[in-house]
Amino acid sequence: YVYYNPVEADGGYGTAIFSDCGNSVWTMSITFGDDVKALPSTFISNCGVYRVDFPEGLTYIPEYAITGCQELEIITIPSTVSDFGGISGDYVFAGCNMLKTVRYNAENARNNLFGYVFLDMPEAFTVEFGLGIESIPKYFMKNCGLTEIGFPEGVLTIGENCLENCGALETVTVPSTV
Repeated sequence: YVYYNPVEADGGYGTAIFSDCGNSVWTMSITFGDDVKALPSTFISNCGVYRVDFPEGLTYIPEYAITGCQELEIITIPSTVSDFGGISGDYVFAGCNMLKTVRYNAENARNNLFGYVFLDMPEAFTVEFGLGIESIPKYFMKNCGLTEIGFPEGVLTIGENCLENCGALETVTVPSTV
């Protein structure tokens, strides 16, 4: 069990705060404090975390926020997130091959540079969009096994290369508000 409460913290690029905590041996549980606004680069890598519910109030999710977590099935991104990525623009969530559900509530998020928010997600992967979302960041997904995605009514912009190389896609629903 981890209780994480720094308001803003810096981490070294490529050196995870929580690393190699065991993907199948232990289940890691993280609870965030109410005042967490940003995460350090490379927050969790190769750990047995099953679910991450980022706290409402979080504004920034950096490159390599969660990578290689084979047990991760659910991520909740709060409405307050306005930025993904970082200086390098690398991947935000990569190598979490068991991810099944992303609850995406970021109302007006953008991706800083050229990295992808979600990379190489499995076929069973789904995105549940919350209310009030106005934009989908560029480079949102790459090589994802989604078969369908429906952007919610009210979305005004969909960023460039949003669904790059998602070859399994059969149905994409774009609302009239785009």
